[in-house]
Amino acid sequence: MGTCVYTCAAGWGDCTAAPGCETDLGTTKAHCGACGNTCAAFCKVGSCNDPVSVVGGYYHHCAVLKEGEVYCWGRNEKGEVGSDAPILTKTPVKVSLPSPGTATQVDGGGNSGGTYNARSCAILTGGSVACWGDGNGVPVKVSSLTNIKQISVGNSHTCAVDTGGKLYCWGGNSDGQVGAGDTGYKSLPVQISTNVAYVNAGGSHTCAIKNGGTLQCWGDNARGQLGINSTVDQSVPTAVSNIVSVGQVQCGQDHTCARDASDVYCWGANAFGSLGINSFEQKLSPQLVDLAGVQTIALGFGNTGTLVASSVWMWGNNSAGKLGNGNQTSQPKPVQIGLSGVTALTLASASSCALLTDGSIRCWGDNTYGQLGNGTTVSSFTPTAVVWP
Repeated sequence: MGTCVYTCAAGWGDCTAAPGCETDLGTTKAHCGACGNTCAAFCKVGSCNDPVSVVGGYYHHCAVLKEGEVYCWGRNEKGEVGSDAPILTKTPVKVSLPSPGTATQVDGGGNSGGTYNARSCAILTGGSVACWGDGNGVPVKVSSLTNIKQISVGNSHTCAVDTGGKLYCWGGNSDGQVGAGDTGYKSLPVQISTNVAYVNAGGSHTCAIKNGGTLQCWGDNARGQLGINSTVDQSVPTAVSNIVSVGQVQCGQDHTCARDASDVYCWGANAFGSLGINSFEQKLSPQLVDLAGVQTIALGFGNTGTLVASSVWMWGNNSAGKLGNGNQTSQPKPVQIGLSGVTALTLASASSCALLTDGSIRCWGDNTYGQLGNGTTVSSFTPTAVVWP
């Protein structure tokens, strides 16, 4: 006699040793679309809907998924995680974005100088911008912005670049970080420059890469973080003259790093070794970091991270273990932390997160507010996996 065989109905699979088509391939994270195809976050209609980016805020982090949904976690005292999230959000929570409800990029920032404030902003699909936090957890569109391609959120100010290269900034401006030529608060976006390829907002300073690779910085310069060989604040974009062909720039709390085709340079505050030059001396102009093959850079509050061959190297302030190398000793030069297969790296005030090639996110450092996203408030000196709902 012949052997009985069966064929599973569309969308179902036989993924266990037991007979029968027991696995829903459309929703099961361990078998999404096919037996053994594992998702990091969600299985949606038989396809993994995993993170494609991750960013650091202040005491919070956010991520954009493949389908455009935004999820955030961590401290939510000011609504920076979203209106439906608890004050301590220990695992990712979906943000209810305005129409069309999906995003291409998200960023976050904040500060606790006197009064704690934190916010997040996202570029919605189609190029509009929505922001939330600073006391309002409901995302609200920034009505005057359209066709935005990139956004960056600092301590108290935000900047965005549109598809035509126009740069807009708004918010806190006590040190001229908005770049409008004065120090008055800007409640609405102000056009600052044109021909801009990329912008990054730091503590109270800002840097932008012009098309062609020239670098300009402005705002607070008390620690030399503008890289212009002085400590005088600048309220308008000012050229950083001794670095060219810049491909990426990142602003930390009070230090800055930039990458050209082959090298990384850092400048500004260096009390914790955040410049990576094996000293603790403040520098007013770009200093070469002895680390080759850097793919990307990320800055936080006194610490710096890079990817080299998809592995994480970090240096600087190591409070709460935010360098991820298993201790709390600050490092004045790059150290490899043992995390590989990384596609993106981001640093917040006291925590760090990395996106891996399999779509998972690992975070480390301070977890007082659940900002590691692992379901606890226990800090970790080494990378720990974000737990998705």
